[in-house]
Amino acid sequence: MEIQINQLSSAYQGQRCLDDITLHIPSGHIFAVVGPNGCGKTTLLKHISGVLQSDNSARAIQLNLQELGSFSTRELAQKIGAVEQHISTGFDFSVRDVVALGRIPHLSRWQRSGPQDKERVEQAIQATRITHLANRSLFALSSGERQRVWLAMALAQEPQVLLLDEPTSHLDLQYQIDMFAILQQLAAEGMTIVVAIHDMNLTLLFAQQVALMSQGQVIATGAPSEILSTENIQRVFGVRMRPVHDETSGRLAGLLPLPPMSQPSGEGTPSLSKSNIGKNE
Repeated sequence: MEIQINQLSSAYQGQRCLDDITLHIPSGHIFAVVGPNGCGKTTLLKHISGVLQSDNSARAIQLNLQELGSFSTRELAQKIGAVEQHISTGFDFSVRDVVALGRIPHLSRWQRSGPQDKERVEQAIQATRITHLANRSLFALSSGERQRVWLAMALAQEPQVLLLDEPTSHLDLQYQIDMFAILQQLAAEGMTIVVAIHDMNLTLLFAQQVALMSQGQVIATGAPSEILSTENIQRVFGVRMRPVHDETSGRLAGLLPLPPMSQPSGEGTPSLSKSNIGKNE
């Protein structure tokens, strides 16, 4: 399912938090949204899911060329799965019971889950590699383990679009790679995946496209190796990075931070505009 966003804007308490966002997110891609804290990444994802609405979001966001506002809440829940950065629960469910909550959009009121629902739950548990945790209490898990449980719950919805807000923030390196390997497989099977993320090296390794955001605007979009240049990163994040290239292929494989350069007194941060940064679409 492709996502088209045309001139999406949103404000909160009189402050513009999304400003004229236009994006095309192809079907079957891992699409990364990268930017500093407060730039609007989470807000953008919540508008795509329909959780947040602005004056024009119902028309500005389209799923397979159909306006978001034409879908019911239940239809959106069947088509879009979301994993938020912070999820809490007041009930001590087992992991399997938590994952089973993902089937709710497919059940009518008071309908019990059937064999097909239970099969989808087990498939989601296997896909996220948490079979060994399935009978454990959610409260007994680490933050990283819980993150994979939330992903499994979203997959149990059988979504066509998966939205993830900082999905690797609580994971150690092994599970970060493992998480993105799972996402790669899902994208290869046709799922559209949109990830808000800080880690530019993971973005370079796994994303097909990236949108670089700053102050509620999309500054540049394109291939990660083009958009995550040292110049763009310094302008948006204010840090210097050194590119690391693969010795065999020569492709950009990562970025390493460099010590800050001392600035002459009074020298300010370069201004951000679509005319002086990166590649634009």
